[in-house]
Amino acid sequence: MEIISAIYWRAGLHNIANPNSIMLKIAKSENDTLLLALICTDDRKLSEVEIASDYATEEMTKWFNHFHLLIILQKKSINWIKKSLIKTLQAIHDDLSHYDEKNSIYPGISLAVLAIWRKKHIILQFGEANVYKFKRLFSRKQGILLCSNNFITKLSKSQIDEALRPSEFCQESQITKRLAGIADYVRRKGEEDGQAAIYVKF
Repeated sequence: MEIISAIYWRAGLHNIANPNSIMLKIAKSENDTLLLALICTDDRKLSEVEIASDYATEEMTKWFNHFHLLIILQKKSINWIKKSLIKTLQAIHDDLSHYDEKNSIYPGISLAVLAIWRKKHIILQFGEANVYKFKRLFSRKQGILLCSNNFITKLSKSQIDEALRPSEFCQESQITKRLAGIADYVRRKGEEDGQAAIYVKF
């Protein structure tokens, strides 16, 4: 299965910090491709937010590094991946909740995870992380966008659908250019905070 993907990340205008963390990992065998994408977002204006986002990304990276060979060599099912990811996400959620409580921080972190394996995919999320699916009638190709809350905040649903149609993209550079164009448009409309997005076509 052919997978095309790209990421976008930019700091805010007045603060080099960006409370949005993203991760995109891909492992391939001769016939199969395993993809894991994560976006961790938070609207709180706190330095601790970056710590939380970085921690979540680090833990999911550890999961991928530990399990990707096992999944490929033993051809684990998508349900096995789902259960394993849920267990890891729950541990991340519990750790961050404990950190927030210990430091008297109002909880507000959001996560979205996309896993693709052997022509199947799953999406897991907690909080308000944005996930958009794009699929046209009579087409097997589809696209999925994971993004921070402010990445598409100034766009209408029809604008988002038009800009991110899977049929528009044949290579990574096209997706990268489109994501940057969307971010620039939203920034011209007044957005000042950091932005992040991952788009995957498969």
